[in-house]
Amino acid sequence: MTIFHENLIRLKKRDAALAARVESNEEDALLALRETPTPYPTLLVQHNGQTFALHHPERPLEHALEFVESVEGLAALRNLILFGCGLGYVPLLLRERARGLRHLYVLEPSLSVFRTALQRMDLTALLGDPAVEWIIAEKETGAFPRLTAHLPDLMANSVTMLEYPPTAGAFPEWTASMKRQVQEAMRLGQSGMLTKFKDGPLTLRNLLRNLKTLTRARGLRDFGDAFRGAPAVIAAAGPSLAKSMHQLKEAAEHCLVIAVDTALEPLRAQGIEPHWVVTVDPTELNLRHFPRDHYGDTPWLLFDPESRPEIAARFDRPLTAMTDKHDFFQWLDERLGGVGVIKKGGMVSQMGLYAAEFLGCDPIILVGQDLALDSAEGWTHLPGAALRRQAGFIEGDRDHVDVPLIDEKTSRENLYWVEGVDGNPVPTVQSFLVYIHMLANDIARMKARVIDATEGGAKIPGTQVMTLAEAIEQAKTIGFEPSAALTKADSAAKREPVDAEALRRELSERLDDRLNDARQAGERMRALGAGDIEACFEALEEARKMLFSHPADEYLIEYAAPRALFEFLKLGPGDITEDQMLVECQRRMDALTKAVEEAHLQLKEVLMSGEA
Repeated sequence: MTIFHENLIRLKKRDAALAARVESNEEDALLALRETPTPYPTLLVQHNGQTFALHHPERPLEHALEFVESVEGLAALRNLILFGCGLGYVPLLLRERARGLRHLYVLEPSLSVFRTALQRMDLTALLGDPAVEWIIAEKETGAFPRLTAHLPDLMANSVTMLEYPPTAGAFPEWTASMKRQVQEAMRLGQSGMLTKFKDGPLTLRNLLRNLKTLTRARGLRDFGDAFRGAPAVIAAAGPSLAKSMHQLKEAAEHCLVIAVDTALEPLRAQGIEPHWVVTVDPTELNLRHFPRDHYGDTPWLLFDPESRPEIAARFDRPLTAMTDKHDFFQWLDERLGGVGVIKKGGMVSQMGLYAAEFLGCDPIILVGQDLALDSAEGWTHLPGAALRRQAGFIEGDRDHVDVPLIDEKTSRENLYWVEGVDGNPVPTVQSFLVYIHMLANDIARMKARVIDATEGGAKIPGTQVMTLAEAIEQAKTIGFEPSAALTKADSAAKREPVDAEALRRELSERLDDRLNDARQAGERMRALGAGDIEACFEALEEARKMLFSHPADEYLIEYAAPRALFEFLKLGPGDITEDQMLVECQRRMDALTKAVEEAHLQLKEVLMSGEA
């Protein structure tokens, strides 16, 4: 068996899709393999009309070793992102020298280069290592979701980016794009971490307080095929909605109109009643979108299980779905009799998009999805939106903008100019840029046609751009009647009711058991003292598996005590001494026990308060 086939066997076990690409005839670069005076070849690549050497022409392995040994603090690193694989010399040496690596991401711009490496070099050690992840020839935002899969661990143990100079020289645009994606992922991780620290306990409290409503609410699955093939409109609250919202009254006669919470009051002020309104945000700030005490039986409220419970109480027709945010929601979906599971996403309009996809709607029409600032005056939302803010452009500075914060302070942020739906540059900020990438990834995997009828703002890759009037005319040809479909769905049989009290009791008893387990594990760890390091780490791993063996336990602990759990995720540097390892092991066990204690306390407080 050749080296290539041995490498492919390992790769297929880890990433079958990438292995299939390797076995295809796809080529993206002209290569020339050259032998050297050593047993190790070098590789030449042609790109943009120039030829580049990816390794030293005479001593490629020695040169790669010099590069690896120049990395400061290599032995202490826990997470490393390498831009450029070449023939694999550098990642092989990194894995050998940085023994404490938790994650090694190997990014390579050329599938042809990666294939050649597999054909010539024995990479089985890398391909069989679960710590190594390959991101090969990903286009546009393709690397972003791969980089965000392990964000908690990356945030707890820091990330080092390592640029391999020959690859950067041959593929400068790719290198710059990948570095931006990594930076965006890290910013998202930092923001998510701070949000979880701040709002994690609140999110859990909301979930517990929503349990009673969840047991009686309709679920997306209850609609069956009522909306399959029906056109749907997702109305976000971007500035451009102000000029086209009047057309939504006509759209509601032919499409399922789903409004985000931010857009509800501006729409109703114009006499436009969406069929559904979506709410996701768990904070008290989100209550500003719902100033009325009672909204009656229209619109239906599609609410996230972690959203503010006060909101669901104001609607006669609550509608819900579980999300893929955590395995806990899959478990909860089963306990509720199957309301339906959709993706979580990062913004409220994505829940509307995912709900429409779940129902089988096609096409899905986006309006008000600017994801950019109003070019003239810097507005973030349309007039009448509760959280509308006006960013301040800076005269003579196209790279920064002053963004108002909720507490009336401002934050100077980077300003980005991206392609607009009309082909002209439009200004946007980092958070909107991340959402553009998210939507692009969503649309790339969706079967339904997605139309961007926003008529303003940033261009969203993968959408078909047209005016809202054009989209409505196309929708009319489908012959869908929303009112009839909703009436039929409303009269359909409901799922068997679930006992909310039994569900609360089950969660409470589970945490009683986990608290007992955590304290016993801590006692066993202390009994080991300064004994066998391996035994201490085995005890810690057993405790982790025991405490997080069930998704309900894991969710309750993770969101009740995010700071304590973050301390548990910290590993310390990869080159610590044995004595330091023992200290770190005990510290992590203490943090894990504290996390369970905090979760237990918070759950009991909510249950005893009568809020749940």
